[in-house]
Amino acid sequence: MIRDYEGYKYHTVKIGNQCWMKENLRVTHYSDGTPIPHGTTSSDQVAYWYYPDNDAENVEMYGLLYNWRAVVRDVWAASNLSGAVKGICPDGWHVPSVDEWDQLIDFVGNIDSCRCDELPSNIAKALASTEGWEYDSGDACVPGVESERNNATGFSATPAGGYLNDSYSELGRHVYYWSSTVGIHADDEDTAHNLSFDFRQEDVTLSFFNQKLAASVRCVRD
Repeated sequence: MIRDYEGYKYHTVKIGNQCWMKENLRVTHYSDGTPIPHGTTSSDQVAYWYYPDNDAENVEMYGLLYNWRAVVRDVWAASNLSGAVKGICPDGWHVPSVDEWDQLIDFVGNIDSCRCDELPSNIAKALASTEGWEYDSGDACVPGVESERNNATGFSATPAGGYLNDSYSELGRHVYYWSSTVGIHADDEDTAHNLSFDFRQEDVTLSFFNQKLAASVRCVRD
């Protein structure tokens, strides 16, 4: 268990050679005490945090949402970055790079008990928390079906949704986790890599999102 600047406690879980936080980050200060403003509009220029679905009562289960500028604390990471970006994380921890997210996906996909229907890509259920997911009546391999069977890894991902273009969405349905790695999209250079999955999907996705997106954060140990 570790604590952030404000004293919030986070359990940890070791998956392969990595040690991860088991809860979504909820701190509103950097580890040196510098405050992060509460956002009321989308921005890729000013660091902000937000309540999931704009409701403070959601923090206990889902943590907070952060735009990418807040997550990396103005450290513009590159795709070939060799060093870790501490950013918003507590001392001794850092924001995972896209390669570190990929390492987690590969490791979990090679564990028999974590693959649904024996497919290495079907690992969303093994990473998802047993609580906080909207019910779905579809495939048994998705987080929204029989959620009590989720979380074989102990990672406990909770779907806080996101905030973009001044609109909240997907609470209970989707989780987006920031990486420290910049992405370049064909139509928009202001993007960064993000790991996401949905209550109706069996797999997880590494993709690009605009840096204005307010998403969840999990830190990984140095």
